[in-house]
Amino acid sequence: MCLACNLAWDAVCCVWELICGLMDDRELTGSHPEKPGWLELMKIALGKLVPVSFGDSLSENVEPDVARQEFLSGGQESLDDLLAALSFSLSQESMDPSTLEKLTKVVLARRTDLQLTGHLNSLELLGALQDADPQAYQLALCIPDGGSFISSTPERLYARTGDKIASEAVAGTRARGPKGDVEKDFWLGFDMLQSHKDHVEFTLVRDWLQDALSRVCMSVVVDVPKTVMKHGAVQHLYSLLSGTLASGTTDADLLNALHPTPAIAGRPRDIAQEFLQLYEDFDRGFYAGPFGWISGGGAEFVVAIRSALIIEGFLGSQAPSVPGQQQSVNFAEGIVPEDDTTLERHAVQLYAGVGVVKESDPQMEWEELDLKVKQFERLLVPRPGPLDQMNMNMVWTSMIVEELCRMGLNTVGIAPGSRSSPLTAALAMHPRVRVVPCIDERSLGFWALGFAQATGRPAPVVTTSGTAVANLLPAVVEASMSQVPMLLLTADRPPELRDTGANQCIDQVKIFGSYVRWAQDLPPPDSKTPGRMLLTALDTAVRIATNRHNAGPVHLNLQFREPLAPTPAASAVTIDDSMLQHWQKSLKPFTAMDVPVDDQAQNLQAAGAVSEVVQIVKNATRGLLVVGHLCTPRETHAAAHLASVLQWPTIADVLSGLKVGNHGNGFQDLSVYYADNILIAKEAWAALAPDVVLQVGGHLTSKRLHEFLSWSTLTGREDGSRLPWISIIQHPGRDDPAHLLSHSLQVDLSSFCSHLPPCGTSQSSYLQLWQSVDQAVSYAVGTAMVELQQGTVVCEPSVAWEVAQSLPSGQGLFLGNSMPIRDMEMFAGECCRHGKQFDVGVPVAANRGASGIDGVLSSAAGFAVGLQRPVTLVIGDVSFLHDINGLNLLRSGEDWPVLTVVLINNSGGGIFNFLPIADAVSQEDFTALWTTPQHVALEGMCRSHGIPHQKVCHPDELSHALKTAWCLKRHSVVEIVTDRNTNLDIHRHMQSMAQQAVNSVVTLPGAHSNMPQYLQDTVSSRSGSYLLKLQDISWQNYCLETKSGITSCAEQQSREGLLVTIELVELPGVKKWYGIGEIAPLPGLNAESLQEAESQLRLMAQILKGKQVPSSVGLVPGQLHRWLATELGGDIESLASSVRFGIETAILHALAASMGSETFMLAHLLAHPLDEHIDYSVSLNALVDPRGDSNKAVELSREYFSQGFSSLKVKVAREGSPETDAEIVKAIRAAAGKDVKIRADANQGWDLDEAVRFGIAVHDAHLEYVEEPTVHAEDLCEFFKRTGVRFALDETVVEQVRSGRSIRFRKGDGLAALVVKPTVLGSVDAIMEIGRWGRANQVDVVVSSSFESSVGLSTLCQVAVATDAIRKNSRDRLGHQDPVLSYAPAHGLATTTWFANSVVAHHSVEIQELGDSLKEQNILKSARMGLEDTWKIMQAAAKGNNLDSTTVSMPTTITTRESLVPVQGEVEYIFRVLEMLPNHAPLPLPAEGDDDAHSAWPVTTPSNPPIVVFLHGFLGSSDDWVPQMASLSKSCWCISVDLPGHGETQVFEGNKASTVERSAGGNGRVHRVHGQNVDYVPAAFRSEGSEAESEDKAPQSKSQEVAAGTGGMATNDGFIGDGVQSAAQCASYEGYSLENVSSAIVTLLETLGISQCTLVGYSLGARVALTVASQLDAGSKLRCEGVACISGTAGIPDPEHRLMRARRDDDLAFALRSGGLEAFLGMWYKGPLWQGLRQQPQILERLLAHKARIGNVENLSHALSGLSTGRMVPLHGWLSTCSLRLLFVAGQEDVKFVHLGKQMASEASKRATSDVTTGGENNRGPETHDSLLQSSDTARRVRFVEIEGAWHAVHIEKPLALSKLLHDFIVG
Repeated sequence: MCLACNLAWDAVCCVWELICGLMDDRELTGSHPEKPGWLELMKIALGKLVPVSFGDSLSENVEPDVARQEFLSGGQESLDDLLAALSFSLSQESMDPSTLEKLTKVVLARRTDLQLTGHLNSLELLGALQDADPQAYQLALCIPDGGSFISSTPERLYARTGDKIASEAVAGTRARGPKGDVEKDFWLGFDMLQSHKDHVEFTLVRDWLQDALSRVCMSVVVDVPKTVMKHGAVQHLYSLLSGTLASGTTDADLLNALHPTPAIAGRPRDIAQEFLQLYEDFDRGFYAGPFGWISGGGAEFVVAIRSALIIEGFLGSQAPSVPGQQQSVNFAEGIVPEDDTTLERHAVQLYAGVGVVKESDPQMEWEELDLKVKQFERLLVPRPGPLDQMNMNMVWTSMIVEELCRMGLNTVGIAPGSRSSPLTAALAMHPRVRVVPCIDERSLGFWALGFAQATGRPAPVVTTSGTAVANLLPAVVEASMSQVPMLLLTADRPPELRDTGANQCIDQVKIFGSYVRWAQDLPPPDSKTPGRMLLTALDTAVRIATNRHNAGPVHLNLQFREPLAPTPAASAVTIDDSMLQHWQKSLKPFTAMDVPVDDQAQNLQAAGAVSEVVQIVKNATRGLLVVGHLCTPRETHAAAHLASVLQWPTIADVLSGLKVGNHGNGFQDLSVYYADNILIAKEAWAALAPDVVLQVGGHLTSKRLHEFLSWSTLTGREDGSRLPWISIIQHPGRDDPAHLLSHSLQVDLSSFCSHLPPCGTSQSSYLQLWQSVDQAVSYAVGTAMVELQQGTVVCEPSVAWEVAQSLPSGQGLFLGNSMPIRDMEMFAGECCRHGKQFDVGVPVAANRGASGIDGVLSSAAGFAVGLQRPVTLVIGDVSFLHDINGLNLLRSGEDWPVLTVVLINNSGGGIFNFLPIADAVSQEDFTALWTTPQHVALEGMCRSHGIPHQKVCHPDELSHALKTAWCLKRHSVVEIVTDRNTNLDIHRHMQSMAQQAVNSVVTLPGAHSNMPQYLQDTVSSRSGSYLLKLQDISWQNYCLETKSGITSCAEQQSREGLLVTIELVELPGVKKWYGIGEIAPLPGLNAESLQEAESQLRLMAQILKGKQVPSSVGLVPGQLHRWLATELGGDIESLASSVRFGIETAILHALAASMGSETFMLAHLLAHPLDEHIDYSVSLNALVDPRGDSNKAVELSREYFSQGFSSLKVKVAREGSPETDAEIVKAIRAAAGKDVKIRADANQGWDLDEAVRFGIAVHDAHLEYVEEPTVHAEDLCEFFKRTGVRFALDETVVEQVRSGRSIRFRKGDGLAALVVKPTVLGSVDAIMEIGRWGRANQVDVVVSSSFESSVGLSTLCQVAVATDAIRKNSRDRLGHQDPVLSYAPAHGLATTTWFANSVVAHHSVEIQELGDSLKEQNILKSARMGLEDTWKIMQAAAKGNNLDSTTVSMPTTITTRESLVPVQGEVEYIFRVLEMLPNHAPLPLPAEGDDDAHSAWPVTTPSNPPIVVFLHGFLGSSDDWVPQMASLSKSCWCISVDLPGHGETQVFEGNKASTVERSAGGNGRVHRVHGQNVDYVPAAFRSEGSEAESEDKAPQSKSQEVAAGTGGMATNDGFIGDGVQSAAQCASYEGYSLENVSSAIVTLLETLGISQCTLVGYSLGARVALTVASQLDAGSKLRCEGVACISGTAGIPDPEHRLMRARRDDDLAFALRSGGLEAFLGMWYKGPLWQGLRQQPQILERLLAHKARIGNVENLSHALSGLSTGRMVPLHGWLSTCSLRLLFVAGQEDVKFVHLGKQMASEASKRATSDVTTGGENNRGPETHDSLLQSSDTARRVRFVEIEGAWHAVHIEKPLALSKLLHDFIVG
């Protein structure tokens, strides 16, 4: 017996041969066992089974009627919630231990044997099974010796993605209720839920599965404990489990652990298997075996229950005769041999099984087996052919149905009626037809319309005669105008009953007029009328309906006489037509369908109009691509490809399939999401106008976009010529409502695209312009949406936004007309879902042909069925009521893909509020005649149809309701109640915000007349967006003396930091601008130290240098974060807050300088402009730290008051009691008077009791607030409640922002202010988000210093001005300013008085930089600071002027040297070496004739810097490590080496000393020395055109071939067997063997004078590093201090696996040589290891471009073979004895190398364990891997780290995170 069969799907597909033809007869030959034998077997089984005793499946208290109502109202999920607490879990603890070892369940199977005569098409049989049960898993396996095995199974064994796994428990079976009978279906399922027997069987399976998973998983969760899973004809009990695999678990381990489950064998597994082997009398074969697939990133397996084995027999002429008349069984079309005289016979074995427990009933189990094979038997039942029916009506209708199925049109909608009975009966009898019944013809017509929109093929619609036909007209009109195929089959009276007054008889001939593409009135069935006419008419109708160039509805009017039922005719029916007889025996349509041939593609280049268009497109400099309504996925992908070729800004309509759900990184970079909002700003049209418009697809949803295109065309070009507006459509119709198209082409989009050359960056500035305004509007819309979510009413824009942002992947979207589609067009913006890459969005559809509001619900239901995936419909209330019968369709379509209806109920026609009519008539008439408010209980209508309903009335409920609905497994409605008038106000407010955002980027004279003149000049000086290059990043250290310490540390007598300068260069010009920022982490406040901050700055400088910086970074909020995240490869979260703020402000400063601004907060000021008369300065509050001295505090306060300060902050909770602090505060109040504002700062220094004592004591001091009065944030509200003193948040703000939580306190809780320290928060955008939160909640936002220098305080002042602007510009949705927020608080920036000196020059020295005399003391020691003054300080400092040389150092330098160093031996090398040295260590230069320049470096001592050697991975070079080297170079001597086969390192075989000498120079060395800011930029971060690239052109390496060696396995020479390429084929492995390369590295380091070092290696380099370390012994000159192994391995222990790996690498090397480097790179980086890089396409693109330029195919192929892991001597044994410090690093997502890293760390820990446990009294036994790594001694020596969010290329994906690890490992 075979219970497991794991066969690769690829093998199945490659050997498959199509078996097709007619099934003429079926013969039941028996079953195994027969029923008597089955009953006997059941008796034996029941005798051996033991009962399991535990609680009932359901409580006796559950009322069936209550359960029924819960099911009908809320679906299965609602019923599950009701029963969740009543379900009992079976666990081993609850069972008698003796029961665990006894048989509690066994699965008995039955094989049913059939003999079939004819040509059987197994794949079509599988397709029929799929049609019957779409929820099942279908599989087919071709058997090489003939025949096939197919299965339609409900049971998935497991699915794995990475280390995440999901599995399912399935048991218990009941039939489904009749189609559409929800109640009957419920009672059958409820009976199964109540059955104790089924509960026992199910729980045995579920709990066993949970236990089995726990053995291979670190954690297991039962996600769905118990529910009912419904399939086509059956329903089962079901549970879903998930888990995280334990390290090292393979798919083989999973299969071994999970298969066979108790659902297919029994429990316990071994006892059940023994029982089956003893008593089951047949071989199960493939039945119940696991089938699936395995890939690098995942796997999926199902269990092949309910299956059939089809065994091919012999030809019919040789087969024994079969009794009875031969009858055909057709269930598919196909191609059959011309000679049908011989028929094949097949044996079919049907398999099914049942789970048997002690309570099972033999008869019921037998009936369950019959139920389970019914889905197969129904399809294999012999049935009469179309020509063998009992009357002519049935002959004709059976011919129609068979022909439809042969053309693939087997989904048919039927509206019941008498006259159509013959056709309905024929459809019901055909096994392949999928019938959709509907009582309403109008609803059915729209359902078929939606189905065709999804599939591109019609779902035939069958109706009876009379007005039933007329009800189809609305759907026909929409299909005609939308070019959607539709096939109408309407029944009619015969001629003799027409115009006679006969009942239900109207004129149906051409009833649809010009709205159908073709119509025919067919005569009644008659033996004298050729049946061929019927078939050709049907074929023609389908061909015309599906013509892709002009698809649409067709109408066949079918006349029928009595009898209409399938009853025998009075006389025998004979069809004497040989052609029809031949057609019946075949499986082909009568008329072969023509496949549309794109004849335009062949003549495209020659066509005059097309050639002209191609030339126009090529010459465009401001080309705009507009993508309208696209009907098919093919068109959508072609449009996406066209966009990528053109590289034009692309405006995609909501119906294009390119907008909603587009989460990718290719097309997304070109998309303009908010065009409809952008174009509200008509004053910006001129700046945005294109010189060419290329429109593809049909109708545009946005009226505003069409007006802009029309205006642009009418305005023309600058030279007066006509602007080309080119339209490419797929149909011959006219689509030019403005009558302005210059070219209209009906061509295939893919073919057109193939003739276009890539446009490259020729119009990058125009693209940047559109992207900048789009990003500005995106920010404005996003901000507005956040504010709306914090409001009290739900608005319709929020619904569109939420649906677009949250729509689950894989769903479709259908949009109702009127407001839903318009809102989705306006607010469906960019979705950021990292880790997913698509170039198209989700399928989107709408009825936009005639744009009616009727039939939308039915259309969406059909769209879901056609897509075969869930769909979300957004629809208005009036439209919903227009199609209320669509609910009846949903009720009867429970098995369909789920439709989630988002119903926007604004009580009437909300769109009319936007039209001029709203103001032109009286409100009474407008309401009664236009908005027509409805007063229908929509919830009741839904529930009466059994459709679950939710109602949303508050913004907080929206997201949860949508997620709940999307999680349901049945159709549901989410009703969202909105207000029409509020909706209008919100739309207008958001339009105003969008207009303002556009004008912040695209500025024209007068656009900002309400702003100060200098801001007008700023934004008017640049038109749109432009590019700059980040030329350089430099920094200087400063050190300031404090007068008496600082508040966070009184003992700190100095303040140190870095001044960072950014240099930007305009492209392509030579203008330069400078920006400055400050990095000064404060001990006790920032998590990072100054040393760590500088390390990150050094790394960032290497990554960012040479990058292009769009001006939109300085103009659009949020763009700086996006740009940094892109350049950092997603590692921005690892960037220290002080470093981030310093770099961000420096970049923004330089950008602002390039635009002539006097503030780097330009983006946020433009988004929240102030009136011109308002001063752009901020008020400051002085800081007093009494430290218990009341007199000193009062004296200092008076000094501040004399200087003009009107706000004061007093430090408390530092020394003394709360009462003492209170007395000091009251003394200051007495000295200050009532007009001075006083606030206190406790820094979380008190518990609640102490804080309350202070608050009560200062009640009369009228404090503004107390910052952080309590140590616990949860006590703050209680503090306010008891004292009445308001509080401010400081530390709590940082904590909540860093954790991603929102601020939970509000003004009513006592919250008065949020204190933000930019150097701690880091992100400028995050600070401004807090500002907007404060505005929305009427809470002050105070910017506070961290004791920065005067330069740093100047930057903070600029930030404070922007936060004040947000507050002062607070307006409601009507545009009214909020008087409560019209003032601004004092900011905590008056800290310069705490220092004895300054970073700027002496106070008496005037700053002349900008022409005005300006004394530093007048700015930095006053009570106010302004933009203009602080700007002058920043400008002077950025250019290096007016800096005090006594406090500020010279710019830091990084000294680098590049060398070519020879290494001689049997194999000789010239290594390229790159070095970076610490600042304090001068780089030794080679003296003339000196062969060892590094002799100037003595052996490393504690006073000398550590030496770190970096080794790169395959396809890399020493440049890859430049950022990490720079990061460490302040304290380490860093060396990186090009490994053999890579970069400029060369390999020489034999005695090539003279060659080496010539190549390396006279003294054997070649040096290139560089000063500050190394010119080497790593490939992954290098921009196109970077200056650094000129240094990286590697010369062609000289490798020599040697004679081929003999085959045979060896360890060191590289020859591993006859199957592997020889040395001559791969070049000699001597120079590329890991051992020789490692030895050469050792010699190289010794040559460089290095006596001890730490090795850092990535991937290949990690293996080299470990091998180098393993070669060093006590006698070696070189000592290794430690190894950092990043994404590496210690080798492959198993010899066979090594052999396989070596062969694989040889094959890859051959592919590299034969296919070239570019093709190899494309293949290589598609592997699973590089998924992280593929998620960062910009970095990957640079990486590939760099490698394609400098890589050498021959050398790389030698390295790939010679340095293969398969040729590496495993080092696992060495690790267990190694005493070195070891760091193993792997990306968290890189499951394989996480396992390898943990394994190596465990092996290396064994030595540590021995060291720790030897010789002590408390020796412990063997420790686990986890405990070893937690051991303090071991952790100091051996460490394994997973870097969160990273894959394999850790050093590129997460450079900052890796930098910190290496710094801690090396420097400590």
